[in-house]
Amino acid sequence: MKSATVGTSPTLLLPAGTRQFAHIFNNSNATIFLCYDAGDASQLTINNGFPILPNQSLILDNVLLPNATGATYIYAIYAISAAGGNDVRIQTG
Repeated sequence: MKSATVGTSPTLLLPAGTRQFAHIFNNSNATIFLCYDAGDASQLTINNGFPILPNQSLILDNVLLPNATGATYIYAIYAISAAGGNDVRIQTG
């Protein structure tokens, strides 16, 4: 499991690349906000990011439907918080 420290500017959690899932765990005492970046990550703020509360997690997983081609997550994932020093754990596969 990879770790990252999230602060008050956009922090890269996962670079762009092919992956089947991403498990993001907020191991801190502050809410973090995510952006699955298909554009400019510098636009991420605590007002427009997807929130993950303290000690909560988010799993982005591919659900293969009948006749699906097995598309994967390819964009980078960034995080930001209202305060610095937030521990985030990331697992991919």
